Amino acid sequence: MAFKWGFSDDYPHERFVTIAEATEILGLKTRSRVLRLIQNGTLTTYRLPDTPRVRIKKSQLLQTSQPKTDPTHE
Repeated sequence: MAFKWGFSDDYPHERFVTIAEATEILGLKTRSRVLRLIQNGTLTTYRLPDTPRVRIKKSQLLQTSQPKTDPTHE
């Protein structure tokens, strides 16, 4: 099974993505915004075996990219 990368990824189950993939999925031009989301605690990073790079859960990333609705204005 071949995984598609970044915004083209249509794998339906949980997956960990790189910071570069997260940048593309969020539609950003640079990694700096993703790094700020990590630093301020909005995104959680994970260290996986056999890789020195941190990863982010794709599901958390997609929740972060969803527009927030204010429940008081329904």
